[in-house]
Amino acid sequence: TYAEREEAETYLQQPNLIESIQADLTRLGIAGEELNKLLCYLVAVSRKLDDPLSLLIQSRSAAGKSTLQNTILDLVPGEEKLLYTRLTDQSLFYEQANAFVHKILALEEADGLGGAAYSLRALQSSKSLTLATTAKDPATGKLKTDRYEVKGPVSVLLTTTSPNIDEETLSRFLTITIDESEQMTKRIFESQREADTLQGLIKRQEREAVVKRHHAIQ
Repeated sequence: TYAEREEAETYLQQPNLIESIQADLTRLGIAGEELNKLLCYLVAVSRKLDDPLSLLIQSRSAAGKSTLQNTILDLVPGEEKLLYTRLTDQSLFYEQANAFVHKILALEEADGLGGAAYSLRALQSSKSLTLATTAKDPATGKLKTDRYEVKGPVSVLLTTTSPNIDEETLSRFLTITIDESEQMTKRIFESQREADTLQGLIKRQEREAVVKRHHAIQ
């Protein structure tokens, strides 16, 4: 709507834009991680560029990497993101031609890439995938070649608990690690306790407005 567009443009024109984005992410429940959450947000909006960024979030299990990824993805409009648990070897080749163009592709765990790692790297680097397969022509019974092309560019978000990611894949990502310090753990506990207070209830009610605003902004 006109009002949503006006609010989004006003938000984007403020001189303390970076601080406002970080504050919104804090409202959505990400305690601390000021640099990581900002970098994650910037990677997500970089999907709009001709050369988007991709990000790998690395940490031990239950350290908060999925919370960070999912919160950032909440701020991306539904039609501009593709979320997968696992990709089969040839799955990317059979997507719609423009399925990934200026979208963000997110995978819950890097292990879910499996044999699709090569095709994902090719899509990131070349901004397109091309596949030639043979199929029988139903009219003549003869074999023919079918050609599939999937276009980019695409931004990719991955999380992993593994310290051993192959170098070819790793070279296409910015990599961040989650703060697992005692001080950070205390901040998370404080945030969780606040969630059960009146202030926490107010923040949860604000969440929908924050998400809606960032959808308009993006």
